[in-house]
Amino acid sequence: MVSAITDGASVKGLADAPATTVREAQISKDFDAFLRLMTAQMRHQDPLDPLDGTQFVTQLAQFSGVEQQVQANQKLDALLAALTRSAAEVALGFLGRVVETASGLVELEADQSAAFAFETEGAASKAIAVVLDEAGNEVRRLPVDAPAPGRHQASWDGRDAAGQPAAPGVYQVRVLIYDDAGREVVQEIPALTRAKVVEARLGEETSTLILSNGAAAAPTELRAIAA
Repeated sequence: MVSAITDGASVKGLADAPATTVREAQISKDFDAFLRLMTAQMRHQDPLDPLDGTQFVTQLAQFSGVEQQVQANQKLDALLAALTRSAAEVALGFLGRVVETASGLVELEADQSAAFAFETEGAASKAIAVVLDEAGNEVRRLPVDAPAPGRHQASWDGRDAAGQPAAPGVYQVRVLIYDDAGREVVQEIPALTRAKVVEARLGEETSTLILSNGAAAAPTELRAIAA
């Protein structure tokens, strides 16, 4: 006579283990073996002392739960793979496009000016754009207009504080918003600048776009896209 199962620890351990760490083939093999064993026990049980079916039902439910977890993980893996492919296709579509970000980085070319924008929540009686070089040294301060809330366009003529042409390269632009008296800085915001997307780095969850001005941004951080 086949002895009854009196210890469900091994089954419980399998059910409690993370589904991602349990091999699907092993689960299927153990489940089939369990069904055969349960059938044999029920066939050879003593009619005068039948086995408790509660334990069988509990173990069966545990195995079924694990199988359902495996199937759910398979579907999630397939969905994740599809989303990753979709994110890659979206990121590749940005290559060569001009995009706007809040990086504050502007590219200055020889004998050219550098355009930028900024947004304010209200009108500013005094706003100053500060231009810094790559080492963080101040190159120029210039007043910018913000007569009303919203978006404002501005431009740096490419010259330093002495009126001399600055060297071509990448510069940082920050906008300082002063109080109504024009004495104290109440807000400092990065300029909105545009640059071309030169690289798309693909990740498992999101992609990162590398711009010609050295900035890096996720597709969701783009403020505008141009041809």
